[in-house]
Amino acid sequence: MRYWWRLPALGLGLLVTLGAISSSWSQTPEPPPVHPEFASLPTLADLDRHLTLRSEERRRNDESTADLELENVFRLREALGLRSLAPLGIALRLEGRSALASGEVEAGLTRLAQAATLIPDTPGVHYELALAQVHHQGDIPQAVRSLTRGVEARFRGFENRALLLSDTLGVLGAAWLLALALFLVVQLIRYLDMAGHDIARRIPGVTRVQGWLLAVLLLFAPVALGLGPLPLLVLGLLLVGLYQTRRERVVTIAGYLGILALAGGIYASAPLLSFRDSDARAIHIVATRLAPATLRARAAALAERDPEAAFVLGLDARRRGDLASAEKYYRRALEAGRTAPRLNNLANVLFWRQQPEEAKKLYAEAIKLGTHAEPALNLGAVLIEVGQTAEGRAQASAGRAIDPAMAEAMKVDLVGVPAARKLRDAPYDEGVLLPMLLTSSTDGQRWPVLEDVAVRLLGNIPASAFGAAVLLFIVLLLALKDGPSLVSTACERCGAPAQRGKVEPHCSTCCAVFLEVSVADPKVRFKKEQEIRRRRRFERWRERLLCPIAGCGELVIGNPLLGFTLLLVVSVAVAHFSWLQSYGFYPWTDWAEPESFRLVVSGLLAVPVTVISLKRGLVG
Repeated sequence: MRYWWRLPALGLGLLVTLGAISSSWSQTPEPPPVHPEFASLPTLADLDRHLTLRSEERRRNDESTADLELENVFRLREALGLRSLAPLGIALRLEGRSALASGEVEAGLTRLAQAATLIPDTPGVHYELALAQVHHQGDIPQAVRSLTRGVEARFRGFENRALLLSDTLGVLGAAWLLALALFLVVQLIRYLDMAGHDIARRIPGVTRVQGWLLAVLLLFAPVALGLGPLPLLVLGLLLVGLYQTRRERVVTIAGYLGILALAGGIYASAPLLSFRDSDARAIHIVATRLAPATLRARAAALAERDPEAAFVLGLDARRRGDLASAEKYYRRALEAGRTAPRLNNLANVLFWRQQPEEAKKLYAEAIKLGTHAEPALNLGAVLIEVGQTAEGRAQASAGRAIDPAMAEAMKVDLVGVPAARKLRDAPYDEGVLLPMLLTSSTDGQRWPVLEDVAVRLLGNIPASAFGAAVLLFIVLLLALKDGPSLVSTACERCGAPAQRGKVEPHCSTCCAVFLEVSVADPKVRFKKEQEIRRRRRFERWRERLLCPIAGCGELVIGNPLLGFTLLLVVSVAVAHFSWLQSYGFYPWTDWAEPESFRLVVSGLLAVPVTVISLKRGLVG
């Protein structure tokens, strides 16, 4: 009995042992410790933290600390491979404007320059910076460099290229229609008198003035029928085409062909008009900037069938610090084709996940493609870190030959910085997005956009019927040689209505006074000569009054080809200045160019041709 306590102690020990075993079975194993080198990789969470800290310091009016946080934001943006930080860029732009307005020139220019760095694909901020550099510093060379970057921004980035294509179509289409409308107005000035004369001659009891009114009512008949402005333009050109000379009729036929080309361009570019809600834009935003969760979810839905979406999701997952998801998406993208960016970015993730040997193989495969500098630079950094200095520097030299600026930014040879901190992701290829946008749009997406445009331009007439009518009018005008005999023509001497079809078309009075064998009454002849001189002076003054509108004066005196060309250039200038504010169908962009800059560009187009027109109209 001396050892009576041994039995309870043995039972207690057994219970503790069984509890420990069951506890170890129920618990999930702890993940292996993460090497500090990989745990310190920057993520979007770090970027968001520094953005928040900067906002707080600005609220406290601690500008020096806010500037330090801004430097951290710039560093993280570069490390994460983001091209645009739109919210911060817009905020810096507003801060720059406010500083300039309060007289703090240096601070304002600095903020605008920082905004141009954070939103480099926004042309407006570069133009605003250039204007500020000229106005506040008089620094013309620096302003020219800013303007150059603004022009380059129009062609950089998928969103800007899509915007440029649709704007170009819109400006040229609007300019073409405006030039045709002005051409029609001048033609009506030339031929409305003859139309009124013909109507009065064929309808008993109708005077010439009443005939003019009937001609105008006939011209605007499409409006009463609920048709749009385009049918009105087309019908008006057909009516004046009956009276036009051959050279003027060439311009009318070219105008009809341009309208058909415009209709085809609108049909082909309909996906651009629905660009704001397109899958391609969602992919682009997720790849280049801070993306909301809704667009990320949309890209995830596309990833199963679109390798570009999978590649972009890999970029986004890496930025958020989710290396496992990044590897999954990159492997999915790799199934559709082994390109250098896909191989490089997957190798980066594998190296960060402590699989260096497989990463080296993928780097080597990407280097063989020879299209990107990132794989060579990344492999060089890895080899230098593990002690293979000669091989690493050789790879770094190969990458430097492809992209010297990137090699300088990475500082591959910098000792003391772990290789994992220097690895650079390759961006996605934006060139695949425009074909995707133009070819993936189904009829369900295309037709609502086309119907909206058709209602604006055609009214209630079907587009197919309008196209057929334009083709019919072209054939009709081509069949006319000198015009139908049922309409009048202008007398070659006095310009009054004359019978068409004669070898030398003259009105009856001019025939009696100048062409008949019998000697005309001197008083009648003198009166007719006075009338001819008055008419020619009237035409000359009409030309002078219209010549400020470049091309109209040439149209009045019967030089239609040159006149319409000058008129088209001026119409392009007007359309360029007013298109974004007045005629756009797609307000998807959040940038706005300074109005003064668009006015300058439009002036560079309009002023030279206006000077030419004034010189020809006033000087002769």
